[in-house]
Amino acid sequence: MKPASVYHVICLLLVPLVLVQSSELTAQESPYPDARSGGNYMHNFYFPPSPSATPWAPDWSPDGESVVFSSESGSRLGIHVRNPDGVNQRQMTCGKDYDAVWSPDSKRLAFISEREGNPDIYVMERDAEDELCPNTKDSRKEVLRLSETDEAESDISWSPDSKQLLFVSERDGNKEIYVMESSGNKQSRLTFNE
Repeated sequence: MKPASVYHVICLLLVPLVLVQSSELTAQESPYPDARSGGNYMHNFYFPPSPSATPWAPDWSPDGESVVFSSESGSRLGIHVRNPDGVNQRQMTCGKDYDAVWSPDSKRLAFISEREGNPDIYVMERDAEDELCPNTKDSRKEVLRLSETDEAESDISWSPDSKQLLFVSERDGNKEIYVMESSGNKQSRLTFNE
C-alpha cells in the first residue's frame, strides 16, 4: 500500500467514531440551558438553584460563637444560627431570606429578603424575633427593613466599625455600589458605571 492509501484507511476508520462521539455529546442535556438558547454564555449568567433542603450561604460570626446560614426548605425557610459544633440551632427568620452576614461586633445580621416581593436589605439584632415565625414572643427587637426600591439589592458588606453597610443595587438601571448607615439612613451611590 501507498502511504496515501494508509492515510485514507485511517480517516475512514476514524470518521464514524468521531460522528458517534459528537452525536452522543449533543444528545446529552446541557447543565447550562441559557447557554443553548441565549447565544454567548458570558452574557447569560446561569446560577443553578440551591437544593431546597440544603443549607447554603454560611457565615461565621466574628466572635466565633455562631454560624449563620440560609435554608429554602418548607417550614425551615429563612435564616438559621447554630453553634459551630452543630448544636443549638435557632431559626432567626421565617421568610424568603438569604445571604446573611454578621456585623463585625457580632451583634447584628444584615441579609437580603424577598418578604415584600423584591430583594431588599434587612437587619436584625442577634436576639431579635421575626414576626413571620410561628411562636414568636412579643419582642421589642425586630427585623428592620433598610432598603425599599423597585430593583434588586445584593452583596452586603459591613464596615469594620459595624456602623455602615456596602451593597450592590440596580436602582439606577445598572449594578452600582452604594453605602448606607446601619440604620438605613444616608444611602449614597459610590460607583458610576455606564
